[in-house]
Amino acid sequence: TEIELIKSRMVIGKTINDLALDIDVRQKYFPVVGR
Repeated sequence: TEIELIKSRMVIGKTINDLALDIDVRQKYFPVVGR
């Protein structure tokens, strides 16, 4: 259903946001490891 799609998109979006934040934090604390 559409509601399930919206929910899954919200979960995926939250996961992407969490990963982006995680990467952002790593780059700040471990700049040497960054590309």
